[in-house]
Amino acid sequence: MIDLPLPLLLQSPETMPAPTPGFSPTGLLPFALVFVILYFLLIRPERKRQRKRMEMLQAVKKNDRVITTGGLHGVVAALGERTVVLKVDENVRLRFNRDAIAGVIEKEEEAEDPARAGSS
Repeated sequence: MIDLPLPLLLQSPETMPAPTPGFSPTGLLPFALVFVILYFLLIRPERKRQRKRMEMLQAVKKNDRVITTGGLHGVVAALGERTVVLKVDENVRLRFNRDAIAGVIEKEEEAEDPARAGSS
């Protein structure tokens, strides 16, 4: 025989509590909140960095001093659609993808570096 608690046996079907619905929109609230937090902490700042980097790569022009992702310093000698030729020393020119440029060296940064200022 099945042992059921007495209160359940004494209740009629009309007085039993209604079953809870299977889907509740409030159950999605924590997931939506986590997504919003991740968007503002991770996704949005990364998109801003990517946009700023793409603008920098598009703005590179001839005779700009640049540094590559490998740490090589040079002056832009020629530009292609996807490539750039850097002059790193007299009669030494190297071809790189534009994506290899880590940044453009500004004039103020050159003045702060005494080793480069003396050799120029």
